[in-house]
Amino acid sequence: MDNARRASFLRACQAVHMNAQQKKALVEQTVWIDAVMPKKIRVKYWQLLKQHRDVDKSLWVFCETYDPVSILFSEISGFTTLLDSLSASNLLFLLNSLFSKFDNLCYNCGCERIGTLGSIYYCVSGCPSPRIDHAECCANLALLMMDVVGGMKYERQVELALSVSIHTGNVNGALVGMDRFRFDIYSYSVLTAQKLLATCPSGHIHISSEFERLLPASFKTSPAQPITVKREVQSAIAGMKLIDVPLSTYYLDVDSERLISVGSLRRSPETKAVFRLEGRANAVKDSKSYVRQTIRPRKQSFSWYKHIVAKKSEFAHIRSDTFTKTERPPSSMIWNVDAYQDRKFETIREFIFGIPAENQDIMSQLVENKEMDVLDNEVIKEMHADSRFRDAEIEKMYKNRNENQLTPVYIDSLKLAPAFDTIFLYIYILLFTAAYISATAKEYLTGILISALSCVAAVLLALPGIILINYAIFKRIPEGGRILGRFLRLGKSRIFIELVCLVIGQLPTAEIVLFLYFISPSKLFRPKDGFIMFFAPVAILIHCLPVDSPHIVRCVSSAVSTVTLFLCILFYAKFDSIRRSEYAWFYDASIFQPYTLASLMSIITAWILVVFVARSNEATCRLRFYMVMEVERAADTTARAMRECDTFINNVIPMHVVRSLLAEGAQTLNINSVNHAALVPQVGIAFIRLTNFFNSYYREDYHSGKHAIGLLNQIICMFDRRLRRPEYKDVEKLKTYNDSYMVAAGLDLRQREQNSDQAMHLLKLLRFCYGLFKLIKKFNEKFILGQDNAFELGIGVDVGPVCAGLIGSAQPYYHVIGRPADIAYLLHLTSPPGKIAVTDNRSLRALNW
Repeated sequence: MDNARRASFLRACQAVHMNAQQKKALVEQTVWIDAVMPKKIRVKYWQLLKQHRDVDKSLWVFCETYDPVSILFSEISGFTTLLDSLSASNLLFLLNSLFSKFDNLCYNCGCERIGTLGSIYYCVSGCPSPRIDHAECCANLALLMMDVVGGMKYERQVELALSVSIHTGNVNGALVGMDRFRFDIYSYSVLTAQKLLATCPSGHIHISSEFERLLPASFKTSPAQPITVKREVQSAIAGMKLIDVPLSTYYLDVDSERLISVGSLRRSPETKAVFRLEGRANAVKDSKSYVRQTIRPRKQSFSWYKHIVAKKSEFAHIRSDTFTKTERPPSSMIWNVDAYQDRKFETIREFIFGIPAENQDIMSQLVENKEMDVLDNEVIKEMHADSRFRDAEIEKMYKNRNENQLTPVYIDSLKLAPAFDTIFLYIYILLFTAAYISATAKEYLTGILISALSCVAAVLLALPGIILINYAIFKRIPEGGRILGRFLRLGKSRIFIELVCLVIGQLPTAEIVLFLYFISPSKLFRPKDGFIMFFAPVAILIHCLPVDSPHIVRCVSSAVSTVTLFLCILFYAKFDSIRRSEYAWFYDASIFQPYTLASLMSIITAWILVVFVARSNEATCRLRFYMVMEVERAADTTARAMRECDTFINNVIPMHVVRSLLAEGAQTLNINSVNHAALVPQVGIAFIRLTNFFNSYYREDYHSGKHAIGLLNQIICMFDRRLRRPEYKDVEKLKTYNDSYMVAAGLDLRQREQNSDQAMHLLKLLRFCYGLFKLIKKFNEKFILGQDNAFELGIGVDVGPVCAGLIGSAQPYYHVIGRPADIAYLLHLTSPPGKIAVTDNRSLRALNW
């Protein structure tokens, strides 16, 4: 009993520890989620992810419509030419400095940064938080960005120029794809802003007429050349129709009055975020490592932990404000240098055994732990007066806990409880029979023979059932083998186990009755009262040994023995009074000498003791079972949270970059600094575009375009799955951009060294691109009706040296910049459907051939 309670206490400690590990993982996961989406949509996305946790990512997508918003695109010209004169680290440091200042400007001007592509930086105001002054925010941001680039130009003595475009309209904010997904915006308004940028001269701010109408009079504008854009207009026959319409444009005067000066900017608070790169794998190596006994897989339901989880919202860890120092995971790798950076990692001893006793007693720690108190209270509330769980699912699992299990078995496993129960009962019977024979052997030969026969009968009745039960515990019921299967089912059956325990438990009572009726029936009761006083309580106490047996069964079984012995005493006592002189050694006083009072009190007291012990045994078993379930649930949830955290890390930073950072001993990612930079030669860059997505499928008059975004998500997820194949390990996805899909081959130099040919990564890139043509063809055949509506791909590929690194101020992201990226982007915009556009690069053309 004490061991069972200690085991339950151990499970409770493990549950608390696993819950703490889960909280750490959730905090880390929240931080990495913030790196790919605005904080305002974090909770909504998390809830949607929880609802579709076991659903294929291609079947659901987070997408919301925001209207009205102002969209700003900017491009820094001159960066590509700097690649020849600056090192990779210096170039990325310069780009990181500009983008970091742009991030701070966005925060101060009420805008939300969406993403970057090469030297393009784009953001939006009014999304995800609505703003009535979204136009003023973007206008002021554009003017301040011009000031920053101008100051950088004179400060660093580099030839840089900024082009900015702004348009007002509506957008769909979505997270598309399975890998390297980020929050991005999709709409015809986004295409309009991009076209404004494409026609914007360097050093100008190109705005649309819709945006110009919302500007206050303090902003000066001048007319510009109109452009042609896609718009949905009402058609009498076909409803909304997509046509090309002219759009008036203007230039925003860069000398307009700034609403905010550069000197009055506040520092962005997001720089305090914690980004952990390692240590998660060491936290929980195996989700079952803390569980010494597991159960069969079950369907997750809210009822399983409804009482505990209902105490606190499952999304309580998700919030929009920053984390304080006390909330930061102590073993996390922090993003910015602060006073917490010297916090040492937990030692192995501290990790396994908790805080040392000299620092804080583990008992007081658990008593003060609010979660431990809640857990204890809820376990008590789970029990009815008859010890059954209130949750029918838990009760059913408890009753079927030993069916067909092949899990690791330890000394405190509930799976071994029937084996220990039957073995201890058998040992008890042997000891009782030995004492019984020694007490009856002095009677006469017949008594000795009857005693020997009773001992043999006990062995023959108990041993086969015990062997079958112990054998069936460790065996799985085979699909074939009817006879063996029946025996195993019989050995695992709770009814059979209870019957065996019942029969074994009644053997001492049967031996006492045998003695009274057959061994010395002529001596009446005088010499027998001492025998009953000694053996009767022992025969009743045997019923409290089966720990795993329901207390109702134990009460009934012990009641049968008690009533039988009670009647025997009353039957023999009516013939004669009890003489106590020869058994005076058995008593401490002579008050119990009259009649059978002492004998009756002894067996009734023994029965009451059995009732309480049996009730306590079942409560302990159920508590231990519940604790094991809680530890397993916490371990599974923690392992899943850590896996998801790893997924989000890989979603932001490629694994080869993470390995490189850890190999260099980097433990912090400093603000306004390039944490990783490399000039990688002969890198293949490819842009894949759905050429007719916005022209044929995207319709904002139908569910605001969300249905089309869902279709785009299916295609992007299909590309992601193809890229996960081992044959494309040299190719990695970089990002999605509108209806374009960007991949690169050869960024991982370690992987390139393992290839047999130096151009193998380029060959795999082209194979991947050609494979997408076949893949989209199968998609069209399966989901699209008619060849006229089929999706078509246009691909642009180029090869050359690129500068790749990890940059970002508040949120890290992997960035690639270079001529191959710029050329591949332009090629894929002009590539004919079904073709791969390349430059005159000889090696690439040879591979393409």
